Amino acid sequence: MFEDLLNCEFAYGAKGPGKYDCFTLAKEVLRRAGIGIKDWPSIVDVAIRHDAIQFGKSDYTRLDQPEAFSIVTFKLVPGRVTHMGVVLPECKTFIHIMQKRRVAIERLDYWRHKIDGFYRFNPGQ
Repeated sequence: MFEDLLNCEFAYGAKGPGKYDCFTLAKEVLRRAGIGIKDWPSIVDVAIRHDAIQFGKSDYTRLDQPEAFSIVTFKLVPGRVTHMGVVLPECKTFIHIMQKRRVAIERLDYWRHKIDGFYRFNPGQ
């Protein structure tokens, strides 16, 4: 379902095919799973990106545990949420992309010390 995304490159604001940032990749993965989410801007500045992600969370319900196709957010910079990915169906891995890397599927437990939380989109909330 996502194998074609694994060779895609990172670019801020890119909406595919072939290039994505972490949000636009998450949006594409969720679209393929039949879940539409709102756009939000791709922001390079870490402080502004943190604020945008925090504001965007108002459309999401925080989950106690990862669920299939939930958003996982990360604090890669101390005190700031700056990254996201999508939890895959077995709820042990997620798909994401980072600057200077290609799309990857990685284990959640490896990233547990950086995880901010898990969120399910609630349209019209």
